[in-house]
This record gives sequence, C-alpha cells and structure tokens, in this order.
Amino acid sequence: RQPSDRLNGLAMDPKRLGIGIGTCSAALLSCDGELINLTSKQIPPFPGLTSAHAEYEGLLLGLGTLLASVREDSRCSRELNTRAHLCGSPAITVQGDCKAVIDQMNYKSKPRMMETNFKQAVDLKDRIEKECNCAQGDGNFTISFEHIPREMNTLCDEACQQAACEKQHEAELALWDLIQKYQSSHSKTNNGPRKSKQKLNLSSLLKEALNSPLICSSARISFVCELTDLAMEAQDTATLRDASGFFFEMSRRWPKLYYLDDSNQRLKMTFKAVGRDVKRLSEVQPGKRKKQQGLTKLEGDELAANLQVLTLVFGINKRQPYYLNL
Repeated sequence: RQPSDRLNGLAMDPKRLGIGIGTCSAALLSCDGELINLTSKQIPPFPGLTSAHAEYEGLLLGLGTLLASVREDSRCSRELNTRAHLCGSPAITVQGDCKAVIDQMNYKSKPRMMETNFKQAVDLKDRIEKECNCAQGDGNFTISFEHIPREMNTLCDEACQQAACEKQHEAELALWDLIQKYQSSHSKTNNGPRKSKQKLNLSSLLKEALNSPLICSSARISFVCELTDLAMEAQDTATLRDASGFFFEMSRRWPKLYYLDDSNQRLKMTFKAVGRDVKRLSEVQPGKRKKQQGLTKLEGDELAANLQVLTLVFGINKRQPYYLNL
C-alpha cells in the first residue's frame, strides 16, 4: 500500500454567457487512508472554461503542493509531515475521477487542447520524483495515475462545492453592498430633493445581477426583486422593462409558487403575474392621465407584497453561504 493524492475540479459554464467559473481541490491520503493534507482554490473566470480545465487545475494544485512539501527547504509542520510520508514511501498514486485527464497522464490519449496544462503536470511530476529519489538515495520512487469512480472522491468533491459556494457568496455580498450604496446616495434628505454623489444606476446594477456568472439562481431572483422595488420608487421605466422580461423568463421555469402567510394560509403566486404588472409600470408615459395607465392602488399593493415574498423566499444570507437548490 502507498500514499495517494486525490484531485477534483468543478466548472460551471453558463451557455448564455460563455464565461465559466470553477474550483478545484486536492487531498493527500496516507497508506491507511488517513487525511494528511487537503487544499482547494478558486479558478479565475475566463471564457470557455470546461471541466477538463478544472480537473487539470486540481492536478496542478495537488502536484504543486506535493513539490512544495518534498523540497529540502520545507519548513512548516504540515510540509514536514507530508515530506515524511512521501520520502518514506517507494511510490505515490494520483487518483482522479476524470478519465480523460488520467488517460492523458498515462499516455493513453493525447491532450490536444490541454497540452499546456499537460506539460506543466508532467514537469511537476518529474521534479517530485527527482526530489524524492534524492532524499531516498535509491532512485526507485515513482508517481502513477489511477482513475477512480466519483463515489470514491467525495472528499475533494465537497471541498470544490464549498469553495464554489464561498466564491458565489463573495460576489453576492459585493453586489448587495453596491445596492446599499445606491440606496444611501439616493435617500431623501431633510431638504427634500434626492442627492446622487456616486455613479451608480439601477440599470447597471440590474445587468450585473442578471449577467454575473458568480450569482446563483435564488440570489438573482432576490436581487431583481430588490432592484424592481427601487425602480418603482424612482420611476425608472428602462429598468422595469428589463426586470419584467426576467420575471417572464422565470415563469417558464416555475409556473406556480405556493407559500404560507402569517395565518398559515396557503397562497399561490406566479412570476407571470409579477412580470405583467411590472411591464405595465414600465409603459407609463408622462403627460397622460394616471387613471388610464399603470396600476390601481390594490394592484400596486399586491405587486409590492409579491416582491416582498419573493425577496424573503429567495433572499441571500448576508452572513454565511447558503443556497436554495432550484
């Protein structure tokens, strides 16, 4: 039996954006399956990010961590512990659930599009073997690659999921801070008129909420509801028009929503109705009678209540990452 280095990568590539985000992780296990080291990182977004990129990033992360640990100038206790396990073993097995990457490292297939990452991984592998052979003095240390099913790679998979949640949560909090800045810069003063000191507008904030690949579906709904409410107050018809299109799109995914009110009464709400009312507000034209356009007071109150319910149901937790499985 010999130590093993497990790796995993997670890539999310929204087709309508063409911009992917990803995370990767690597875990070093002893001969007895004891966890020695676990590390993960976030992959910067770039167009065309695929799962192969994420898997190779996980491989490079694991090999880079091993190389830093087996070098003679290793100082921290974790690196010294890793060095003791590796330098005392004749071999190490790198395990991953991506068969394409494992086959390429075993020279069973050609890397093609991933040739740059492949060469980096081979270079790290050779340097690790050289360091361990120098430490052991026999020159028999080798690194092999083995494909394992995903069910055996749950540790790295969970580490990737956690890193992805943290990355999404950071982006959501950043957008929330921008909305708070907009609200504070457009709040009513004692003198009456509104003051706008920062170059923030609802249209740009809505585009960020709709197009950012780092924002999950549930938080996106909450942000659009919040911005719609602000657009209604500011009578921003352009933002309302874009928001109505989003609600109509959501109605095709979730035709009906049911929720309980304060008296535990089951009520029904639809995204289509919200989108219809928001669209009517976006078509309000100045100079015409208000009775001939817009919403009645009852309809306006119902729309405000529906937006509040959606914000509560799909609202983001501003303290720790938590997401609804939509």
